[in-house]
Amino acid sequence: MPFCTEHAAGRGIARYDPLVRPGRLLVEGCICVLVLVCVLAVYACTHVSEACSLISRSPAREPIAIASTMTGLFWSVSPDNGTLRLAEAAGGSSELERREQSFRLEWGASGKYFCLRWLGDLRLVEVAVPPAGGASTLHVGRIRCDHRSQHFQMRGSSLYNVGGLSFVDMRVLGALGKESIRTRVQLVSLPELHDEFEHRALELLANATEGRPPQARAV
Repeated sequence: MPFCTEHAAGRGIARYDPLVRPGRLLVEGCICVLVLVCVLAVYACTHVSEACSLISRSPAREPIAIASTMTGLFWSVSPDNGTLRLAEAAGGSSELERREQSFRLEWGASGKYFCLRWLGDLRLVEVAVPPAGGASTLHVGRIRCDHRSQHFQMRGSSLYNVGGLSFVDMRVLGALGKESIRTRVQLVSLPELHDEFEHRALELLANATEGRPPQARAV
């Protein structure tokens, strides 16, 4: 409802100003939108981009563990058949050994992708896409980081496989073109394992030279 502010000079005519002015509404609306954008940006920097920031500051070879943001379970490699699954963190009451959940992030020459080398026997994580469709499988396979199925990128808070053209969902390995809450992961830095990977490589080389099969060593 309008209210009387003053009389027009020399005429005694009351002038009314509206309580709500369009210009004022526009300014206040812009301020609210700006505040909301700032809040969302802060959230993105502190939560959504944690894994991405770890990637950006990683050296050429960074030991890591990979955990599902939704479940808290870790990527684990089965020593029996080399397939990947989600499991509780190793140690404590868990029967898993730490090596089963330890990987080394290794950047490709172009710097556009990286490979994930498993500590168990130093093979690389790769996606196998069946020729006739169906679910893909995630396992450790070759040694050299030279195939698109082994190439990963961090997109948002999820791992994207270049060869499979898909975000990686450990529960449903299919063609996922969009990031979801099920694909988001946390990369946990393991700097204490830098030397362990080098020792493991020398051990495997010695075993190969002597004709002995490689033995997975507990960490």
